[in-house]
Order: sequence, then structure tokens, then C-alpha cells
Amino acid sequence: MLSACLVKQIKGNASDEGVSPMVALLSAAIGAIACGIMVGLRRGASVPARIGISVLCSALLFVVCLILAFIGCNVGGYHLTIR
Repeated sequence: MLSACLVKQIKGNASDEGVSPMVALLSAAIGAIACGIMVGLRRGASVPARIGISVLCSALLFVVCLILAFIGCNVGGYHLTIR
């Protein structure tokens, strides 16, 4: 969740501002897929149910992880500028 903030702190005041949003997006996607698969395997009774639950949970958790990653960026002092 705080990976984008950590990258910003490690790099300091580097001029490459595109790294932190990409780290936030990638970490949100990877975390959501991993958690969605684990929840789907745990809660699904049949194979189609496991797949459906995994996809649904992955989509919901992607949004949650993305929001938490950007909150972590704001807490760490990163200011996103969209041009």
C-alpha cells in the first residue's frame, strides 16, 4: 500500500514524477489479483464459482488498493500533478 510513498522517499526529490503513480498502479493490481485469487479459492464451492468470486474480489480490491496507495503517496508528501 505504501510502496509508491517509499519509492518517493528513496529517490528523494528526483524529477521523474511518473514512477510513483506507476508503482501505485502496479502494486494495486498485483495485490488485488493475489487477494482475489486467495478469497476465491477459499470461498468458492465449484470451479465456476471460484473463478467468479476471484474476478469480483480482484476488481473490488483493485479499487481499494489503488485508493490506499494514493493515500499513502499523499501522506508521504507526494503531490501528483496531471498535465
